[in-house]
Amino acid sequence: MRTKGGLSEVYEFMGATVVGGASGLPASGSPASGLPASGLPATYNVRNSNNPREVVIFKVKRVVKDDIMEWVAIKRCIGNGKLDQMSLQKIGKLLGLIGNAGDADEVTPNEINVFIREFSRLTNEEIFLALQNKFNISRPYHLAIENLFFTWKDLLEHLAARAIEKYNTVLKIHGKKIIDFGKLEADAAEAEPTSSSPLLKYILANEIFTDADMPDCLASAIRRFNRYRAKYQYIGFCPRVPKERLAKLLEFRAERLLDIIVAVDDTATICVDFRKMIHELEAIVIEMGNMPTIEIGDIDRVTPSGTLVERIDIYMNIYGKMLPYLEQAEQNSIDLSRRIDKLIAAIYPLFSV
Repeated sequence: MRTKGGLSEVYEFMGATVVGGASGLPASGSPASGLPASGLPATYNVRNSNNPREVVIFKVKRVVKDDIMEWVAIKRCIGNGKLDQMSLQKIGKLLGLIGNAGDADEVTPNEINVFIREFSRLTNEEIFLALQNKFNISRPYHLAIENLFFTWKDLLEHLAARAIEKYNTVLKIHGKKIIDFGKLEADAAEAEPTSSSPLLKYILANEIFTDADMPDCLASAIRRFNRYRAKYQYIGFCPRVPKERLAKLLEFRAERLLDIIVAVDDTATICVDFRKMIHELEAIVIEMGNMPTIEIGDIDRVTPSGTLVERIDIYMNIYGKMLPYLEQAEQNSIDLSRRIDKLIAAIYPLFSV
């Protein structure tokens, strides 16, 4: 079924909700359809034992072929006889009409006919988007973005802790009360219990550093940080919009925390290189912000007609013809996830600052 919604059309197809758009991708966080006819998950996110950072995805090719083989087996069982309830159940699962949360346990020939009719009205691009969403093909890419988000968040927390540590050394020299970092973390956790980073949210919402009676260099760094923290809001991670939340996190100027560290500890050379790497990482992440668009070529299509079995045959034929495009999308997702993993590996040495 189709519904108009703002600038995009939402299609419910094969048990998946797809938001069509110019990017050629399903909307982040759209629900996947669950299990294909084979009974195997559409994708497996397995860690390679030789390379723990590499995500291994279960190939969509096998799942599509399993579905086609399942349909061949169903037809063989049907023969020239009528469709019994067991056959209808199998067809319902094959088409994604049964087996998902909230679905009915039974499917009728009329419901299958309605599904095939709605399917025939979709464009090739819309069918591709629905299948891409069904198989959750962008998951490796989105998992890599999530991993990058939390690695970067951990780095910012590390810099915040280091800045407080350096600030405390100056407070101690001047005979002032130092910040109890353990208490600060506890206060942050209590104030922001649902945040993915209570520490960052807390130090941005409260004036942890004061410039009173501080050396000029440190006082200047503290003023810069306090001016900046008043403008930035940490909003955390959301799997429904992973790229948007990563972009927001990258807006956090790590240099403001570095300024405080450098003002106390003369490691300017290391920190200049550190800043350069941060800028390079940000530029690369912005550059790879979207998966490449898949151009769907001409696919011969026949308007479904004839018996119910003949109509499903036409559907399965188009389903199989989409396989090369699905494999291309899958490979793009894997390639991007590996590129992001390399960025994450480049971040780890920065924790030594």
